Amino acid sequence: LYVTDSSTFESFLSDQIPSILLSSSSSSSSSSYDEQIYGQNESLHVSTLLRAKHFELVINIPTSHFDIGDDDNDDDNYRIRRMATDFGVPLLTHAQLTSLLVECLDLYQAGCILNVTEGPLCATNEPGQR
Repeated sequence: LYVTDSSTFESFLSDQIPSILLSSSSSSSSSSYDEQIYGQNESLHVSTLLRAKHFELVINIPTSHFDIGDDDNDDDNYRIRRMATDFGVPLLTHAQLTSLLVECLDLYQAGCILNVTEGPLCATNEPGQR
């Protein structure tokens, strides 16, 4: 589990959830974004890992309606979402849907949800067929 926010990292740490804190900040506005990325520890920067398709899923919930503004954190989160999209990494941006996915994955892991092999949700059925 990778995180880019230090408060999230501290919260995970206190709850004994293993995680790795990645750099996501673009510290200087005078240089290009790529120069800022590669000036840091490239191996632990979120953009480097996104480009390498290291992630199977990105969860990045916007903190405001637009989440693009004067705040560097908002800009960094926007860049993370944009890069996930650009590099074809699945992206979740809705808190309630993310929570539902986590609940379903937990139920699946516990054996309460089985693979769907027939019925209206089965991928082998034709559209509209039940």
